[in-house]
Amino acid sequence: MTGVLDFEDVTYSYGRRGVLRGVTGSVHSGVTALLGENGAGKTTLLKCLVGLHQPGSGEIRIDGTAVGSRRSDDLLRAVGYVPQDAQLPRWAKVGDVLAYAGWLSGLRRDELPDALARTAGQLGLEQFVNRRVGSLSGGERQRVAIGTGIVHQPRLLVLDEPTAGLDPSQRARVREVITDVASDRAVLVSTHLLEDVERLAATVIVIAGGRTRFSGPLTSMVAEAGPHGPSNAQLETAFLELIRPAEEST
Repeated sequence: MTGVLDFEDVTYSYGRRGVLRGVTGSVHSGVTALLGENGAGKTTLLKCLVGLHQPGSGEIRIDGTAVGSRRSDDLLRAVGYVPQDAQLPRWAKVGDVLAYAGWLSGLRRDELPDALARTAGQLGLEQFVNRRVGSLSGGERQRVAIGTGIVHQPRLLVLDEPTAGLDPSQRARVREVITDVASDRAVLVSTHLLEDVERLAATVIVIAGGRTRFSGPLTSMVAEAGPHGPSNAQLETAFLELIRPAEEST
């Protein structure tokens, strides 16, 4: 079944070093986790999927249309992307950051006030709209970063390690935000944290050695690890088994 995002046999190299050697997956409504160790190529894949990198080969489709055949402004409206450690201007007010992100993503000036109010309300940022980014906590800044990715109401939101560097309470709050945001769109979350996968995702894509090692329901991934549904220990066992062929081949 066609997803909001489908990609097949995607490859990418930095010079002669192949990072992606044929990655395939599909992202539907709700949260899909892209799981892999540090250095597995997750960020490189995300940049290919959102049009920031040109793959060496393979096909990427959003709502059934190849990314390469889309007009750039159509792609901007269809996708929201929040990189790891998004560098928000510390001197800027939260409302201005969100409005500017909306403008960059193709919103008209007259659409910005409603978009800003909607986004701030959804992310619990109403009280911060007139505050400067530099005065916020790490978790609050991450919610603003997610806001820059959804202010234009994209069909697909792509988040790269959205909970990295946050303390446990901040991570829990950001996970709540992601779950809420995913209620009406597809969200692809890159992570190396098994707890995030367990708490967020119904579907998971595992990459290792530049290739897809698994793509499907989380329950299927851990089915052999225990009969009582996903747990962190079962996820770890299943994940290590999946990436072992890649480690043995290096």
